[in-house]
Amino acid sequence: MIGVLSEADAEYFFANRQAAGFNAQWINLLCNTYTGCRADGSTNDGVPPFTTQGDLSTPNEAYFSKVDHIVQLAAKHGQVVLLDPIETGGWTNVAVANGPTRAFNYGKYLGQRYKSFPNIIWMSGNDYQNWGDATVDASVRAVATGIKETDPNHLQTVELNYQRSGSLDAGSWAPLVNLDAAYTYFPTYDQVLKEYNRSSVPVFMVEANYEGEHNAADQGTPQILRRQEYWTLLSGATGQLYGNRVSWPLLDGWKSGIDTPGSAQMKFVTNLFAPRQWYNLVPDQSHSLVTKGYGTYADGGSLGLNDYLTAARTSDGTLAIAYMPTARTISVDLSKLSGPVNASWYDPARGTYLAISGSPLANSGSHDFSPPGTNSDGDGDWVLVLETAQAPASATSVPDSTVVPAAAPTPTPGPASEAAPAPPAAAAITANAPSAAWGFVQVNNAVPQSAESSVSVTYPRAQAQGDANILAIGWNDTSSTIASVSDSAGNTYQVAAPTARGDGVSQAIYYASNIAGGANTVTVSFSGAVPYADIRITEYSGLDRTNPFGAAASASGADAQASSGSVNGVAAGELVFGAGITTGAFASGGAAFTVRTITTPDGDIVEDQVAASAGSYVATGPVNGSWLMQVATFH
Repeated sequence: MIGVLSEADAEYFFANRQAAGFNAQWINLLCNTYTGCRADGSTNDGVPPFTTQGDLSTPNEAYFSKVDHIVQLAAKHGQVVLLDPIETGGWTNVAVANGPTRAFNYGKYLGQRYKSFPNIIWMSGNDYQNWGDATVDASVRAVATGIKETDPNHLQTVELNYQRSGSLDAGSWAPLVNLDAAYTYFPTYDQVLKEYNRSSVPVFMVEANYEGEHNAADQGTPQILRRQEYWTLLSGATGQLYGNRVSWPLLDGWKSGIDTPGSAQMKFVTNLFAPRQWYNLVPDQSHSLVTKGYGTYADGGSLGLNDYLTAARTSDGTLAIAYMPTARTISVDLSKLSGPVNASWYDPARGTYLAISGSPLANSGSHDFSPPGTNSDGDGDWVLVLETAQAPASATSVPDSTVVPAAAPTPTPGPASEAAPAPPAAAAITANAPSAAWGFVQVNNAVPQSAESSVSVTYPRAQAQGDANILAIGWNDTSSTIASVSDSAGNTYQVAAPTARGDGVSQAIYYASNIAGGANTVTVSFSGAVPYADIRITEYSGLDRTNPFGAAASASGADAQASSGSVNGVAAGELVFGAGITTGAFASGGAAFTVRTITTPDGDIVEDQVAASAGSYVATGPVNGSWLMQVATFH
């Protein structure tokens, strides 16, 4: 990122990854040939990191100014930066040649310079094979110790050796590490559970098999990536990083090589976990939840040949999730749930739900579950989702934010982040807004890439009676019309923002108030098969049950900032709901708006805000491509 890209291309990358649902990036502050940069570590325009080559005591202001800008651009696009201060794959010899004192002072320089940047996690190491050498480690660890001296508030971690390791393998690093990086090319549950069980320090998966690479026993196919993703999150991890053979070294042509099936799958993972209390899930290590059919645990070998099922449950019994990498019948003790159980299958290859017949099930005794054939990729892996009707939504969920903890605001002077990883807080109401009666509940979307005349989307969780559904319905032509909007719960839908037309795109906003409770699938039918339908469904609590709709506006254009036009007469505390469709992709939401989803791969958006005061409101958002933006308000 720093050594290869211009700042303009770096921003393109961050915007793309934000739209794909990611919220963190691993960036090497120093980069040479080991990690895809120039041998001397200079930038794409020839600026070296040190005025005297290899001398850590001579930091080059021009180089570190670019580092500043890159970290700030990341924050602009909601990305935490795991910043490696002296990447050990290529810079160990430099650290050792400088010795512990210079290394420590270099760390102090970094800590002082970046202590007020809110979106940094310091991550030392990288394929750190020789951390056991005391001479080597004294200098590498001195950098991290120097950082802590002047920047005690940011989290620190270290990636140790391949092919498997955890940060706490190196006891000398324990005083510095407050975020444990698990690293493995083998079944990820094994290393994550090892770290989860041995300390109270949060664990995340720093590196596993990369898409398009052959790292150990397996080729990085979408199926292999799915296994390690779900194994990881159901074994106690707070998040995970994703790797791709094109994007990690930013190879020539990277712009056309990063929106891949594996990248899209990461958003499906987040869409499942983020709206739920994922951070309260406890791994089912004793098999008291899934009692039969959980396969064979392995501490090594091929992921593709491993059939082990990972499962986890919240301690209050309102939620349980199990991932089976291969199709089989499993037995589940439903008495581990605290109420009647809504059961569904989640297709990890497409991000869609299939309700299980008979739900809600009694929360007693053993129940057998068998998956519904192959998933949409033709593979046998499925996710079983079990939740009670009273299962609470995450108070701080971000359904399409991503997979590594801690979201980041734009850097401003002030105290640095000091909290341990937690679910991103972007769904919270703006701090200076009035107390609002409404609340966001959940979101889902369907984005078929073939022309369809009817599209269905299922709500992730059972709905609450009396809530309201708000739908954004878009597609890529300007002649087709919406024939009907219905759902399996029998709710009646009305138009909020009527169908508007833009440059090759159409969109409308519909709503249903005072809805029935329970499982629900929304179906939108069109006058004919429409290309690139993009159906975004949301649920809100606390809206007026008889007449919630206020006003709406629509506008289209092709400039870099989409804008819906204004709605007037909005009262303080009302819901302002924005939705946009584009031929390109939205990069983020508008000022004061919370993004609820940016769909993958279409790049269309749903956002909302609470009206801070009475007046006029406009839905906006940065975008590339032609766009159509709509806004609707609700009492």
